[in-house]
Amino acid sequence: MGTIREESGRRLTLGNRTIVGRSEACALRLEDPRVSGEHAAIFHRQRTWYVRDLASRNGTMLNERYLRPGKPQALAAGDRLTFGARGARPWVLADESPPGPRAVCEGQIVMAGSSSLLMIPDGDEPGLTVHADGRHWIAEHFEGDDVFHAIDQMSVEVGGKRWRLELPSLEAQQPDPGTTVDGTGRFKGVAGVSFRIQHSRDEEYVRISARLGMRKHVLDGRAFHYMVLVLARARLSDALREDLTPDEHGWVYAEDLARDLGITRPRLNVYIFRARKQLEGLGVDDAARIIQRRPQTQQLRLGVEDLEVAPR
Repeated sequence: MGTIREESGRRLTLGNRTIVGRSEACALRLEDPRVSGEHAAIFHRQRTWYVRDLASRNGTMLNERYLRPGKPQALAAGDRLTFGARGARPWVLADESPPGPRAVCEGQIVMAGSSSLLMIPDGDEPGLTVHADGRHWIAEHFEGDDVFHAIDQMSVEVGGKRWRLELPSLEAQQPDPGTTVDGTGRFKGVAGVSFRIQHSRDEEYVRISARLGMRKHVLDGRAFHYMVLVLARARLSDALREDLTPDEHGWVYAEDLARDLGITRPRLNVYIFRARKQLEGLGVDDAARIIQRRPQTQQLRLGVEDLEVAPR
């Protein structure tokens, strides 16, 4: 995954588009007064990294040569970038692989799947998952209630080992809302998915049909589907309340949900993971958002808004 590093050892994982400058909104923020508020952009396109000077006051240099403002210049591993003026500390493109989250531990590298759901140490028995939620990366430990905002270069312990997270900026990587499909045929956006949920009278059997644009899938029956049914009912019930905005619909406390399902909190985390994996298998880019979390309050809800629940 693309990373740049300063000679002092400071590192940054690059997103699809990373803005460099003094502004607080920049993913790579530099305090040097010779650097403009939004000085330069580093971005990935067609398997290549590029840098573009954003008409900065003091210019951007690539390998000691000034760039023409506004004109993209291709980068290769080992290239040196200087922002502001000669004599400023250079940054080196240390890794030119495509953007995406990953974790590193003692030479072992774990990369995210196509939906940017990072599973550590692996996808079969993960101890921790990391996924994008809005402008934040959310990390979730399977054993317990530990849910927190993860940041680039953070160190986390999983299975008795220390892993370093390399998480690109999300400033330009939000999935397009609605029913859009990218060039690979992957569906972009849980917000555009619709669920029809049917259940038997005793609710021992739950059947979920998912519609992704023009595609319809009947999901293989799983134990966690009853959890989806409970969360769907909470969202539909709140939608009838005039005192709640759509942002407030469907949130339930994880402790209450686990109790209602008759399972432990760690088991609930396994259910959440499996629901995300099933949606990822349908080709949804932000599949992790099928179950949304509020780390501060330990609340969660179903991320699908277009819902129908009916007995079978």
